Amino acid sequence: MFKLSICQPTYNRVYFIKDTTIKIIEQILSEHRENDVQLCFSDNGSTDGTKDAIEEMKRKYPTISFKINYFSENHGLDANHEQVMKMADGEWSILKGDDDYLIDGGLDKIFNLIDQNQDVDVIVSSPIGMSPELKPLQPIYFLREEVESLKANFKDEMAMRNYFSLCNNILGLGTFISSVIYRTEAVKNVEAPVALKGCFYMSLFFYWNFLSKGKTLMYSKEAYLYAMMPYASPYASGIKRDAIDFRAIYEVGNRLFPESLKYDFYQVCNRMYKYYSYIPRDQREDFNMYLKPYLLKMKHPMANEIIRNTSSMIYLKLFIASLLTSKQIRRLKNAFK
Repeated sequence: MFKLSICQPTYNRVYFIKDTTIKIIEQILSEHRENDVQLCFSDNGSTDGTKDAIEEMKRKYPTISFKINYFSENHGLDANHEQVMKMADGEWSILKGDDDYLIDGGLDKIFNLIDQNQDVDVIVSSPIGMSPELKPLQPIYFLREEVESLKANFKDEMAMRNYFSLCNNILGLGTFISSVIYRTEAVKNVEAPVALKGCFYMSLFFYWNFLSKGKTLMYSKEAYLYAMMPYASPYASGIKRDAIDFRAIYEVGNRLFPESLKYDFYQVCNRMYKYYSYIPRDQREDFNMYLKPYLLKMKHPMANEIIRNTSSMIYLKLFIASLLTSKQIRRLKNAFK
């Protein structure tokens, strides 16, 4: 049995899948980890030569274990992620984005995290940003910068609340797939809910479904990975992009968390998206359809204000306010008290 399966879903990114994989292979060979590491690939119907590139690497490196799935057509991101996650034979797995690179010595850092934390079931590690020119940038801390390492068992609600309160963003919950190391049993014989298919965060369900059974989560500030920055989602932008995050966090929290812990989980997302003021006219339809329901369900602190500001009256108020002095505005406010 392998100690680690590195699972890479890919679609039409032949350059990245080849370049990042070769970097992994070089570390496997230099550290003599051929018997410890398995490379899994699921190609989502690529048309850019991805299959040829993977087969070429398989021939060139016969001592490396490859396990490959080729879809004849694109099945969507979540289906591809689930496919490659369930292909893994290692004790531990990483679902790695095809454009993220291991840092020098990154593979050794992964094994150290695993070997030194046998009481842990899912590990979230902060990465280092990398520019499109492949130049290292600053670290990206998922929890407050002063936190070096932290463990929390799901059954210990105080520990979980503390963990959630320390999260800078939803990346600390495992939304950045390449920075999550998990025991492979998390995905074995587990079917994700149909309602989550197409949410772009299927992996998040597997992590938290596993943790909800009394497992232990660990955060480590030490990076083993470069994360490509800046990241522009190919799936949505604006309000629709925000809604992807809210939907995933809500659906996972609503299904897996006790009532006493749901809001703490939701608050990580609410804090990340706390600076709404008003919704631009060209995004109001998307707001009402995709985002507003989740803001209400997740008790976003600004939900009522955001909803008020979707009314066209806000523009009339702003226009009138622009014509008045601050003294006149105060008089109007006092008159309507």
